[in-house]
Amino acid sequence: NRVFCPACGMNVEPALGMEGDIRTVSCSLCDLLLDGGGPAPAAAAVPTDAATGAANAALETVMAAEDTDGIRKMLVRLLGEKGIARNVIAAANGEELLVHHHQYLAAGKAPQLVILDVNMPILNGINTAIAIRAAERAWGAAPAPILFFTSTLCDETFKRVLQFTAPAKYLNKGAEGTPEQFASRLVEVLQRLLIPGAKPS
Repeated sequence: NRVFCPACGMNVEPALGMEGDIRTVSCSLCDLLLDGGGPAPAAAAVPTDAATGAANAALETVMAAEDTDGIRKMLVRLLGEKGIARNVIAAANGEELLVHHHQYLAAGKAPQLVILDVNMPILNGINTAIAIRAAERAWGAAPAPILFFTSTLCDETFKRVLQFTAPAKYLNKGAEGTPEQFASRLVEVLQRLLIPGAKPS
């Protein structure tokens, strides 16, 4: 039976596996864990209720680069409304985001999450992610989780990108659905990215 993958935004063939004595179900396209693994720590859970508000957000700062103005504004709004981030620094391309990122590292700070569109002018999301990982190593900062936005399905090449830039996940922003469904998928994928091994809620 096919299962729904929130990252791909569609029903996919499940990939069955084992982690110790626990049976796992993952997406056969992007490897996202769909079922199995340990329970998510309650204190680290990503808020999913808009009523929690930005004041109770789990993350202090999220940086996001998206060249489509409408998607960028929707993303900033969603992260605040869903209580995921107190502060969202939005950029129109990877070069703009890297300027902010370097300024943060130089000030002894770091974002808790970076969201990158893959296809952007000037500097694309993959090259931006590689530059971020290099900067983190140079400054001795812990790697911030990265969520890639793309309009295409995950393939073997992109799986290698996710492995190289780990911790990283992907979200197919081109999948059919309403803005509400997109928001729900975003929160689900973020939960799995920020809390490795988290079970679907």
